[in-house]
Amino acid sequence: MRTIMPLLFALLGAGVGVLMCKLFVRSWLAYPAAAVIGAVSAFAGIILRDGFDATLVTSNTLVDTLVAALLMSFLVSLVANIATSIIAPRK
Repeated sequence: MRTIMPLLFALLGAGVGVLMCKLFVRSWLAYPAAAVIGAVSAFAGIILRDGFDATLVTSNTLVDTLVAALLMSFLVSLVANIATSIIAPRK
C-alpha cells in the first residue's frame, strides 16, 4: 500500500497536468510532457509534505497527502504552461 498510493497520486497529478495543458491554448507544451510534469510535481508535493510534516487541511494523513499532491501538481503545471506560452507562443 505504501507503494501503490504515491503512484495513484502521481496518476492524479498527471491528469491535472493534462487538464491544465488543455486549458492553455497558446502553450506549445505537449500532452505527454504535461502528464510527466504533473506526475513528477505531484510526487514532489508528497515528498515536501512528508518532509515538513505539514498539516494542510485536516489531521487525516491521506487527505493531506492528496491535497499536497494535487496542489503542487496544479501550481507547477500552471507555471509550466504560462512559461511555455510566453516564451514561444503557438502561431
